[in-house]
Amino acid sequence: MHNHSQILVVSRFDVIVLCDTLSESECLQIADLVRDQIPQPTLFSLRGPGNRNTGSTVGRKLVAGGPLQLLRECAEVLGYDLRGKHRMFSN
Repeated sequence: MHNHSQILVVSRFDVIVLCDTLSESECLQIADLVRDQIPQPTLFSLRGPGNRNTGSTVGRKLVAGGPLQLLRECAEVLGYDLRGKHRMFSN
């Protein structure tokens, strides 16, 4: 995690996906690293099949749908129309 923290501090992100392989403390550390970014990135907490009932205190929890649901959620946040294959609005 330590090597990647520099990337989070110096780069700008619109969306960050926190996977279930990260510990709760690692998720909190990532959220802390990007809290001063303007605009703040949307944080998704993606839970695998064995962890879907486990709550996370970080990010928007995606319960069902797996990768397709993640794609839809990211497209919505970023303003992309997946059916029309173009941006719905400009940032």
